[in-house]
Amino acid sequence: MSQRRHATIILFGNSFQTFTPLQAFQHSVHAVINSSELFLLKQLIEKAVADNTLFLSSFREAHTRAYSNATKEE
Repeated sequence: MSQRRHATIILFGNSFQTFTPLQAFQHSVHAVINSSELFLLKQLIEKAVADNTLFLSSFREAHTRAYSNATKEE
């Protein structure tokens, strides 16, 4: 599970609307992309990674702080 927090999972398919949060949530991924928009793949991946990084940044910061405090106490 800890590795999942450092990855961005994207699902491609013809039945998806690109970047629809509910569809991504239903499939347990960070983003969904419609196959017809593959010509924008680089930009879409950059956006998905940036969104995921922003979403998890506070978690990662708190996790790092808690871990460093725990090691200081030992």
